Amino acid sequence: THKKENIFKGKEICGECGHKMTRSGSSDSKEKNHFYCRHHAIYKDSCDVGSIREDILTNIVHQSIKIQILSLSKIEQSMQRSASSPETKHAMYSLTKQISETLSTVAYIKENRIRIAKDYAMQILNEEEYDVLRKQFDMELAQAAEKLELLEKQRCKFNKLFTAERWISELRQYSSSKKLSASMLNEFVKCVRVYSDNRVEIEWKHKDTIAEYVELLNGGVELAG
Repeated sequence: THKKENIFKGKEICGECGHKMTRSGSSDSKEKNHFYCRHHAIYKDSCDVGSIREDILTNIVHQSIKIQILSLSKIEQSMQRSASSPETKHAMYSLTKQISETLSTVAYIKENRIRIAKDYAMQILNEEEYDVLRKQFDMELAQAAEKLELLEKQRCKFNKLFTAERWISELRQYSSSKKLSASMLNEFVKCVRVYSDNRVEIEWKHKDTIAEYVELLNGGVELAG
């Protein structure tokens, strides 16, 4: 009988001393595999973490992922409502219009910048007149570029609001999983820290993305402001 695959390989960390944990066990299905801190095994006083049974760790992580998926589903529903609301649609229309107008302004300023350079070369403008106009157009161009950058950032936030459903639906495929698989673990979990008394702390892969979605929801239509 072959030894069962260690799906936690590289992800299990001792929460006390920070060292990687090692899996122990045998091919005997009746014997429970354990994860133990090798540093603790060698230096007893280095930390309080001894070991945790693999089946206990697997169950904790699996149930935590299930809860994570449930939270994602609720976020998805909220984002769907927000994306389809009249307020959001109006805000997106207003934002798109502002971007279009600002792009036109940028193009107009650049055309004027080229025009005065030609006028100066043809001696229609003297050096003093040219410098005054050039500085004016450069200032206007910098202001327009700054405004455009802010508008593009706001549009990026809106795009995330509209594309969240696709991303979350890809993660929801694991909601019906009856056991923890390597692909499921790798999709959600960055690492697992084990403490004494079988206390487990999970570092999630997508925590920053989820936090950003929650922030978008809390901001509501202020995204367009």
